[in-house]
Order: sequence, then C-alpha cells, then structure tokens
Amino acid sequence: MSRETKMRCFGFTLALSSSLFCISSAQAGTVGVLANTIYNGMSSPEVLAAESLGHTVEILTAEQWAAKSTAEFAAYDALILGDPDCQDTTAAVAAAESNAAVWAAAVQGNVIVIGTDPTYHQKGGTPGAQTLINDGIAFALSGEKTGAYITLSCYYHFSPSGTPVSFLSGFGSFVVAGAESTTALNDVHIVAAHPALGGLTDESLSNWSNSVHSNFETWPEIWPSAFEVLAIALHSDGSYTSGDGSKGYPYILARGVVPVLCGDGKLDPGEECDDGNNTPGDGCNESCNLEKCVDSDGDGVCGDVDNCPDVSNPEQSDNDSDGVGDVCDPDDDNDGILDTSDNCQYIANPDQKDSDSDGEGDVCDQDTDADTDGDGVVDSMDQCASTPAGVTVNEVGCSIDQLCPCTNNWKHHVHYVHCVAHASGDFLDEGLITKRAWWLTVFKAGKSTCGKK
Repeated sequence: MSRETKMRCFGFTLALSSSLFCISSAQAGTVGVLANTIYNGMSSPEVLAAESLGHTVEILTAEQWAAKSTAEFAAYDALILGDPDCQDTTAAVAAAESNAAVWAAAVQGNVIVIGTDPTYHQKGGTPGAQTLINDGIAFALSGEKTGAYITLSCYYHFSPSGTPVSFLSGFGSFVVAGAESTTALNDVHIVAAHPALGGLTDESLSNWSNSVHSNFETWPEIWPSAFEVLAIALHSDGSYTSGDGSKGYPYILARGVVPVLCGDGKLDPGEECDDGNNTPGDGCNESCNLEKCVDSDGDGVCGDVDNCPDVSNPEQSDNDSDGVGDVCDPDDDNDGILDTSDNCQYIANPDQKDSDSDGEGDVCDQDTDADTDGDGVVDSMDQCASTPAGVTVNEVGCSIDQLCPCTNNWKHHVHYVHCVAHASGDFLDEGLITKRAWWLTVFKAGKSTCGKK
C-alpha cells in the first residue's frame, strides 16, 4: 500500500521555551478499528480523528478482527482499540485477546497505550480528553509502518494488583492495578517530552473526576523495555519515580519516535535531556527523556549517578574528586586525616602543621586574610559570605543558589529560571560542575515555584 506523506507538527512546552516538533505522517491509507472498542460507530471521536487526518476508516467486527492474518493487519496505517465509553470488563477486547500475537506482530510503528477512558470524558466536554485522542491517534499514524492507538478504557478499574493485560501480550508482558485498589487518581503529571502528548499539560489531563483507571505495575518494570512512561498519576505510594523526581503510578506508555537531534549533546525541542549519546542507563535514555530515577535521598539526583546516594547533596560537590560527595566523605581533602580531626578540612595537609596554634592548619590559615566560610576563597575576595560547607562556588566564592536566591523579589518565574540557567552555564564553562549537574540544576529551577506570584 503506497502512502502519501506530509508533515504534522506537535507543540512542546519545555522549562525555558515552547517549540514545535514535526514528524512525517502517512495520510492516504486505511485505519482498522475494532468495533467493540468504540462508542457511536463512525461518529466516535477516534474515527473522526483518523478521518480528519485524511485516512479511510474500516470498522471491523469481532469476527472479522479475529479472522485476519498478520499480513492483513499490516496493510493498515494503524489499528485502533478505543474506549467504548468506560466499560469495566474486558469483553470489548475479547477478539484482540484471541489473536494478540497476530495483530501485534503487524504493529511495527508508533504505539501509545492509555490507561484510562478518554472517550467517556470527551463526551462530558473535557477538552484534554479530545486532545489526548487527537494527539494519540496522530502519533500512531505518523511514520511508514503500522502503528496503534490503544486505550484500556475502564476494563481494569476493579482489578487487583498484578492483573495481566492479556490483549496486549503480543507486545510483551503488561501488568496493571486498578484505580479501585489505589483510590481515585486525578493529579496527573507528564514526565516525558513526546509528540503523543504534544498539545497537553498536567492541568488538561488532571481533575477528570477519575483521570486514571489502570496503573502499570513496576519494580521490576512490567512492560516491554521499548515502551517509555509518558505520564503518571501522582501519588506518594506510587512505585515509579520519574527523572524529575516525581512519584506515582504510570498510566500512559508509548513506543516510537526519537527526536532527530537526540544525541548531539544539546537540549533541542522535543528533548528533556541530551548527554551526547543514545545510550540508556546513564540518566538520559535513547529518546532523550530523563530516565526513571531512584532518588532515595530526595536531592533530585538519581542514585546510580549520585556521589552520595543516601545523603542529600544536590550540588554533588566533591572537593577531592574521589567520587564520594563531600557531605558523606569522611575525608574531604583525601589527605588521610578524617574531617573530624583535620585542622584544614578542604585542603590536603597530612602533617597537620599549625605554626600559630590557632587550630587552623598552615596551608589554609592566612592570618590577615582568612577563609571564614571554608569555601576555598579568602575573605578579601569572597563576595558571598557564609557559603554552606561543601557547596561548589565560583572564583569569587558564590554558589548558584547565592547568585540566584529563590527568595529574591523576582518579577516572574522565568526571570529566576534564566538567572539559574546563566549562572549554572558559567559554572559548566568554568569546569566547576558536570553537564549533567548543569541540566539537573536548570530542570529543578524550571519545576520550582521561585518567582511565581
């Protein structure tokens, strides 16, 4: 089947800017829809969304769906398993379950899986629901291979933890817990920059009176590794912690689309991070989204890269560059003398010489020009007094927090973020912090309430 191609653009709102991200979208083919999974037939929002993009829609009965081969499914631009108006049993997807391996094998393109009932809420006039349907179907149809738009409707609302999603077994193992077992979830947070959610915000996905019905189980991750988390229902009991430190239950997953500039080491539109490679497992995944973060000390730095994983140290200061953060390093200058006994904590002085017996070692004792706050900058040059111990400072003794204090009378939140971006950029250029520390600092500033009225 030949496919005429044109461009579709999605909006992204990042910490510092709003941008458009465009991907090619197949426009001339046919979309296959399982009849039992939509409400109101050819007038369903899923069908109308596909048709609005120039596609012909073929609604398949359960019998027709169950009889098709992988090759026949692969002839469609995308497959749609929609929301039949919040049905709370899996009867609607029985046909999809019966040949899960057959149709899933045909889906080699973009896939979005949504653990809620957007059609039900679209009927009720929720704007975010219509946008989620439109963006999700546009994402599934973007590309040259067969994609899929899939909702879990309310099928698993009353299901206990550990319930397998059998009709998705052709993609791998998916396991959910119903919202009945986690209480109603209404506070949604988007955790990945992605075209499938390009026109959505946390606010437009939240407060649907029951925004989320199915939560994907984690620890260990119980979904195929090719699928990344796009949105979570915020909850303190959730078993998933996103790259930005937010905690909750994953409910929207997607597979496909890597931003074209991902891996160039620069933060471009459509990226949450870019560390110069496409290697997962280093905090920034192959799609340039922040990876799931285990942050046991709550300092915003993932445990696998945190130089002090059990004690909060967001600045990651490491005076002696031994890989152990100063706040949990018993010997900050690595001179063999423990900090509790060292008369010059941050400058190596193994002989502990103290000629004037003032309790401060000669290597850091300057009688007329002392370093009162111990930041390595003598008082006569220090423009920021009382810098907390171990915090990274510039040549005039100021930390990023001191240069851009949250409590300053900022005119707007963006002014605070710009200050942090500029100051941390200078620290990066001067080799005082790593590129990852720079990104985490700016990202944390963007998520803060500093400067908000």
